[in-house]
Amino acid sequence: MKLILTTIVSVLFIGFSYSQNCIESHTGKYSVNIDATVENIKKMSAEKGEEVPEDQIKMMTGMLSQIELSITTDTLIMSMMGRDQKMPFKARVNADGSNCDMVLVLPAEQLPEGTTEVFMTINEMDKNSMMLKSTGGSDDMDAFVWTKSEK
Repeated sequence: MKLILTTIVSVLFIGFSYSQNCIESHTGKYSVNIDATVENIKKMSAEKGEEVPEDQIKMMTGMLSQIELSITTDTLIMSMMGRDQKMPFKARVNADGSNCDMVLVLPAEQLPEGTTEVFMTINEMDKNSMMLKSTGGSDDMDAFVWTKSEK
């Protein structure tokens, strides 16, 4: 019995430790990869049967260049035009075991109707680039490609 309890506690501890550490390799500052993001926006619009006018693309490009994302071990910070929006989160390993989720820490009254949690899954593209896939909340930033800054 003692061996079973020790094994269970060890497995839970290892799982909990890994889930907290999955975010560590992603901490840092990121900027928007404008070309890749614009291509994703065009592709997503085309899938909806829409076209993004060239003047909107130029306007978006200017705005995208001013966005910075910072990830710490427990906070996601979006900086745009001198304003910071801080979103506390808890890291966990995604259900498929291959990605890291950032589960936003929100009061129940701020959760979208019919959801129990809002989280973003980090999808690594390469060593320095990633995308965030939102679940339970707005998908406004799903097309963004983020590149880690050298800062």
